[in-house]
Amino acid sequence: MKKDKQTKIILIVDDSPNNLEIAGSILESAGYDIILASSGYQSLQILEQIQPDLILLDIMMPEMDGIEVCKRIKKNDKYKDIPLIFLTALSESEHVIKGFNEGGVDYVNKPFLREEFLARVKNHIDLYHSRKRITDYMKKMDSELKRASEYISSLLPKPLRQTNLSIDYFFKPSIALGGDLLGYHFIDKDNLAIYLFDVSGHGIGAALHSVSIINSIRFQNLSGTDFKIPKDVLCSLNKIYQMIEHNDHFFTLWYGCLNLKKNEMVYSSAGHPPAILISKDNVSNFLSADNFVIGGTLNYDYSEKSVKLNTGDSLYIFSDGAFEVNNEILGYMDLEDLRHFLISNRDENASELSLLYNYQIAYFGDKFLPDDFSILKVSLND
Repeated sequence: MKKDKQTKIILIVDDSPNNLEIAGSILESAGYDIILASSGYQSLQILEQIQPDLILLDIMMPEMDGIEVCKRIKKNDKYKDIPLIFLTALSESEHVIKGFNEGGVDYVNKPFLREEFLARVKNHIDLYHSRKRITDYMKKMDSELKRASEYISSLLPKPLRQTNLSIDYFFKPSIALGGDLLGYHFIDKDNLAIYLFDVSGHGIGAALHSVSIINSIRFQNLSGTDFKIPKDVLCSLNKIYQMIEHNDHFFTLWYGCLNLKKNEMVYSSAGHPPAILISKDNVSNFLSADNFVIGGTLNYDYSEKSVKLNTGDSLYIFSDGAFEVNNEILGYMDLEDLRHFLISNRDENASELSLLYNYQIAYFGDKFLPDDFSILKVSLND
């Protein structure tokens, strides 16, 4: 039997030919396609071949009663979501409760009252198809979000390996799409731009905003901007990414330019957590410039600083999701906790980045962190 797009199929399961005839007649007259089964075994065989929109199931049947049929239906992923209404006599209320516990959604008393019978059938079929539409939509959305997440991951650079310099990172959004992104690129043969930013919010809006921002930086398409001067980069970004024009999204940013000849880092930050510089001897400093977020106020005058880097130094740049993790008993981690962790777990292979993420997961006590986790390590090698 081919299922018409407008015609719904109902499977009626009852060992009484009279009940099958009465229920079938009522439903056919209302425009439904009917499939009849005189036993539980027969109904299960039919379900392997045809997917109805609703199952009407008699509770009291020989060999396999309706409760057992319901159990078997709900254990099968192929048709477990099909709504199931019990056909029952008034004296079988105790069995109906058992049927509900096994996954039945409603019941209809025999003898059938036509209008009530048809109303219950229609309501459950409509609800079933509404849920299917939502499920199908969510599957499509999940697929689209996965593709978008893969695209954003493709924007991330490969780890950098040079004789005296290496860059590694660990990037994990809190959901499929987050607001963090990071990158680095050579401005010229002697100067390397390094940056990490955090857009307010999560989801599609924040992700789209972050893609636009990172493209502005890595393709250096900010007109009249010298990308070797961090404060100029921040000023230019602030002019074109005012939150009032970008759906109220602002972002924090740490941006630095490393001169490879001088081993000097000129840097600036906008409302962003300070970077942590750790020397070969585990002496550490916070690197930050006291500036407002990007997009908050127009014509803000951003400042910058500089620092000399030495062989054996490690510079860590991160978003607040790398340390603002709460434990119900121990409370929030802070920057000092993060600094101590990085000093204690420094590794030339940058394994401390993934170790930190796993530590935060354990500290938070869940499979996912509440915020995007992004951390980047710049190492000046011996």
